[in-house]
Amino acid sequence: MMKEYSTREIIRGIARCEDSIIQYVYKSCYPNVRKLILTNGGNEHDAQDIFQEGLIKVYQKITGHGLQLTCKFSTYLYSVCRFLWLNELEKRKILNRD
Repeated sequence: MMKEYSTREIIRGIARCEDSIIQYVYKSCYPNVRKLILTNGGNEHDAQDIFQEGLIKVYQKITGHGLQLTCKFSTYLYSVCRFLWLNELEKRKILNRD
């Protein structure tokens, strides 16, 4: 069974680049992001890229300004990845028109 971490522990662990926290985030959050991408026109590679980019954005937010969440960490990361994917779909739509 996977150890559960609180939002505060996850944020602190990401800021410190703790392997155990980052692995936990991948195991607990990636499946939902993957499902989002795969059911909305993407593939496995897209899902991996978007998740990685989302995690980087979250890391930058944590280390740059601090991050105070009013929701679960997984919800926040999912929304960041969703926004990134919608932007990617829009870019692809524009490129296909040209």
